[in-house]
Amino acid sequence: MTRSDQPQEQQQSSKIATIYLDDDSDTESSLTSTTTTTLAPLFTTNKRKRTLSSTDLNSPQPQPPIQSLSSDPPTKVIRSSLPTTTSMSATSHRPLHHFTFHPVPSTPSLLHGTYSPPTLPLLPSSKVAAFDLDGTLISTRSGNTFPRNKDDWRVWSTGVVPKLSKLHEEGFTILILTNQNYKGIRLEWFKQKLPDIAETFQIPFRVLAATEKDMYRKPEGGMWQRFVKEWNGGVEVDMDKSFYVGDAAGRPDIPRRRPKDHSDSDLKMAQAVNLPFHTPEDFFP
Repeated sequence: MTRSDQPQEQQQSSKIATIYLDDDSDTESSLTSTTTTTLAPLFTTNKRKRTLSSTDLNSPQPQPPIQSLSSDPPTKVIRSSLPTTTSMSATSHRPLHHFTFHPVPSTPSLLHGTYSPPTLPLLPSSKVAAFDLDGTLISTRSGNTFPRNKDDWRVWSTGVVPKLSKLHEEGFTILILTNQNYKGIRLEWFKQKLPDIAETFQIPFRVLAATEKDMYRKPEGGMWQRFVKEWNGGVEVDMDKSFYVGDAAGRPDIPRRRPKDHSDSDLKMAQAVNLPFHTPEDFFP
């Protein structure tokens, strides 16, 4: 029988493809063929050689399930575009604040707190910039006289934070003196919002809050006197360069501009301790 008389399938078998497989890899290391095709990976415990006829190459091959003998995870990894639980948790937390309440055992009616960022320590100074809080540095978002909750506050004006930063750069120590004659939940709201206010201001400051109607409540000068005596590091205050800013100045109402002041306690406290006095409208740009 001549070569031309050989069955067609035997002639086709003369074209072969050689595939080498490693037992630790799921990809072909060598493929010799003039025909391009996709072959299911073969797994073996030893490196071996397999020949496929051209009939095999041209015919659809069944795709058996892949069962790896290795316990290693697949080399192909599909990465999700969503952040992992760890990264989401890390970014969801707010930055740690450094606001601290300091007990005043001898005077439970007086709250004392300080804020000092890591790179900006709170230092004593002969120049003291003192401020009321409500109606001077902050106001309510709701427009109410009293806050509805701990989040009902905003900076009094856009000029407040830049002005405080400038005073700090000029060597002033920032002091907040505020009346907070609240009980229960309203006093807790005040305490809870102070760290948020501190993170907004981002300058070191000290706050004293009078929670009872005693010698520390403005218009009395007890808070200022206690600060000078105990919490300015023994540095004598320069009264000519220091000042106090507050909204309770006893001013009458101005129609279509502002209502009358609810009190004159800020003005009278400044007068009692001989501090130069400013209203927030005059002090902040």
